[in-house]
Amino acid sequence: PVSGKDWEEWTDEWLKRWSTKTGAELAKERQELLDDDYMDVLPAFSAVVLDNTGKLWVRAPKTIDGAVAGSLNDYPIGPSNWSVFSNAGIWMGDVVMPSKFEPTDIGADYVLGISREGDKVPKVVRYKLGTTP
Repeated sequence: PVSGKDWEEWTDEWLKRWSTKTGAELAKERQELLDDDYMDVLPAFSAVVLDNTGKLWVRAPKTIDGAVAGSLNDYPIGPSNWSVFSNAGIWMGDVVMPSKFEPTDIGADYVLGISREGDKVPKVVRYKLGTTP
């Protein structure tokens, strides 16, 4: 479920980036967005990646991503939470990926992807996966 606070944050961020209205028109648009039932039908995931070993990685949606990037399935603004499922569909655990990082290839011991952190020039980044004792 999306909290009222999250929905207000989404609405205000969305309007800052995407609305051209001002004054009373902006206030009306804000109220219309707050009254919308979109958050009641928020998808259960915003991205899915199948890794090289057959595991399914599923990213949980965050409302702020949709407000800033324009869609929930674009790159995440903050750290993103990924649930990993085995080939048999069994949940194996969660992985937190860095802000503004979008994985494009996942192997048994690495995650390769695009980072938009820093100077706005996307960079290819590779992270090593390890196990926690």
